[in-house]
Amino acid sequence: SIEFDDFDTEGKKASVYGGVTAGLGGKTALNYRYDQYQTDHDDIQTNQLNLMYQVIPGLSVYGGYVHAKTDVHDWEESSNSAQVGLQGRIDIPLLFTIWGTAGYGSKLNTFEIGVSKPILNNLDVDVSYYSNRFKDLDQGGDADSRGVRAGLTFKF
Repeated sequence: SIEFDDFDTEGKKASVYGGVTAGLGGKTALNYRYDQYQTDHDDIQTNQLNLMYQVIPGLSVYGGYVHAKTDVHDWEESSNSAQVGLQGRIDIPLLFTIWGTAGYGSKLNTFEIGVSKPILNNLDVDVSYYSNRFKDLDQGGDADSRGVRAGLTFKF
């Protein structure tokens, strides 16, 4: 769901999201993420590109670029900003993995925590809760998006 500080929010729709992480060698990786949050008439789409570095097994730091396109009451604007954050995971053998990510940026703060369970050798099912704060929208005010997600993770 999305809630705008300076605009009425009407209805809810499902969110679409996806991403890819590719190892670059050593302890570094490149991560791309797409998110779309919608109401009946408004939406926010983000594209993130992050460089990740594994500090210790199970904990990575990242920094990158966020492009956000907001369409509020037929007023569309785009903004670019930087974001830094942490991503971690704890494996509970034979059961599941608990994971989370938290990011802070000039235009977007993000938080997500979830669990994943392997169902095949290279396929996990994921369930998570997310909360995002979009700051200083060009249309005025801020916006919050939050909700529960379910998805699949393919490992190559």
